[in-house]
Amino acid sequence: MSVFPPNRPSDAAILKAFDHYHFPRPNRPLVVGLRRAEEPGTWNDLIGVMGGGISLWFNGTTDPGRRPMQGGPGVHWAGVARIQPGYHKGMWGWGWHKGNRRHPCLKQKSPVPFERWRHNKWNAYDPDIRGFNLHRSRWDGQPEFVGAYSHGCIVIPDRIEHWELCKTLGYPDPPLSDEQTKHRIDFVLIDWSAYVTP
Repeated sequence: MSVFPPNRPSDAAILKAFDHYHFPRPNRPLVVGLRRAEEPGTWNDLIGVMGGGISLWFNGTTDPGRRPMQGGPGVHWAGVARIQPGYHKGMWGWGWHKGNRRHPCLKQKSPVPFERWRHNKWNAYDPDIRGFNLHRSRWDGQPEFVGAYSHGCIVIPDRIEHWELCKTLGYPDPPLSDEQTKHRIDFVLIDWSAYVTP
């Protein structure tokens, strides 16, 4: 299974990036994020599942929306956050975004290094659990801009595409059993705008 959104790098190019950063190549499905040129408010990044013969990709964002980056209600006093690039082993498990059972997501289960936008620059922080989930935007249709749908989460704007990613990873029908809630999924985030193709 392979889906190619516009301007998606080939699987071979993405695997070369894995090798460049000394990440283990996926032998079972994991989530990969390609953070492209930083354009707050746009769905210009790529979110995919690779491994086990799967290469499935969607447009989305790995950055906060423009509105959270400008601060205001609901934004942490130290600035909005996002995940730092890297190989984040066992980062996600099955869950619901903000506890809403109509909103299945990949929920952050292990600490990851992150950064906050403050004084017009990204400042690095040590690994922590900050609620960096992979979720959809609204229930119906796709918003044109990220807006407040991401305060640092990984977001796929289209509900159907988001659910397709979850199903591909084996998201079970709720309610979740104790065994299912222990399931973990790795996340690889590559800053594609900074990566120089060898």
